[in-house]
Amino acid sequence: MKTCLSVIAAIIGGAVLANAAGPSGRAQAAGTGSFRTGTGFKGPLGLQMYSLRFYAETNALAKIDKARELGFRAIEGGAPNRMPAPEFLKILEQRGMKLVSTGGDYARLKNDPDSVVAQAKALAVKYVMCSWIPHQKGKFSEKNAREAAQLFNGAGEKFRNAGITFTYHCHGYEFQPHGDGTLFALIVQETKPEFVSFEIDVF
Repeated sequence: MKTCLSVIAAIIGGAVLANAAGPSGRAQAAGTGSFRTGTGFKGPLGLQMYSLRFYAETNALAKIDKARELGFRAIEGGAPNRMPAPEFLKILEQRGMKLVSTGGDYARLKNDPDSVVAQAKALAVKYVMCSWIPHQKGKFSEKNAREAAQLFNGAGEKFRNAGITFTYHCHGYEFQPHGDGTLFALIVQETKPEFVSFEIDVF
């Protein structure tokens, strides 16, 4: 396995970004908050805004205010309702908050990765996360895994050249048996650590 992972930990019903950089330091999230953690955790916490998807479902700004109320100052997400990036960043700045990571859709990464890089640069994020590999339900395959790894390597190189870290956020379907390991292990083996990091749920 690679030496470092960008970790999302579930705390009080919400996923949070945690700094889990290894020797290379390539997978690292930033944020601030009032949470207590174990002695091994050196970085502050940031909230993945998907955690608040059921809170004020039609009011994106209320979600941001809720995140701040909970003590978070860094988030992973994106501009709501196609709001221009500068306007969204100003809203966060007014609240003393910062967007450190945003999502990158698999299809866009495949068909137009440069547009995802441009979006990430406009949002001034340090990380871009892909959270889903399209596949037939219940039938994630070796072919899916290898194609994704190849795509991630290509997209990840573009992000690295732009000074942004690309991460893949796995879910569970990737942990199908494969050889002596799993399909997730295959993805890790087939991706290049200089281009691809990982974001993991911890419960």
